[in-house]
Amino acid sequence: MDAVETVLAGGVSLIRFRAKHLAASEQWKLGRAVAELCTAYRAKLLVNDRADLAYVLGADGVHLPANGLPIEAARRLLPDGLIGVSCHSIADVIEAAEDGADYVTLSPIFETSSKPGYGPALGCHKLTTATKAATIPVFALGGITPERVDECLTRGAHGIAIMGECLARRHLQKRPRFLARLS
Repeated sequence: MDAVETVLAGGVSLIRFRAKHLAASEQWKLGRAVAELCTAYRAKLLVNDRADLAYVLGADGVHLPANGLPIEAARRLLPDGLIGVSCHSIADVIEAAEDGADYVTLSPIFETSSKPGYGPALGCHKLTTATKAATIPVFALGGITPERVDECLTRGAHGIAIMGECLARRHLQKRPRFLARLS
């Protein structure tokens, strides 16, 4: 919970809660604690891949993995909730927008050990192309360090999704539009 509070105090405005390694009852307990912190810091809470858990926690929405639950199904549980989708190509970004997603994460932008199996880093040139093609906000994810934040924002990213190095450093400057994925 220290990491959650640290990033919230650092200015993160959205927390993406993911605890797939825990049993459902433990996910609910931990999710309640994260929800309380998000409320205290006026941040939004999104639950990863679990529209049902997002619903019972009263979360602001759900983040769906690529090839996960269809957006239409998530909308049934969360008609007014934010629905995000993990994307790994420009085509994925366009498809998610057409299917009704509210935002997407695009990854990996840079080389990272946290995104094995998704191919080589897309790079900022593809981030730029995706943000120009998108009709919804695109958050850059993968290999994002504090030094790379401005480059991603300059290239059109609506915000930055962080986990790895930024969380490990527990060093965030006050910036808007961060989405922290806590696993």
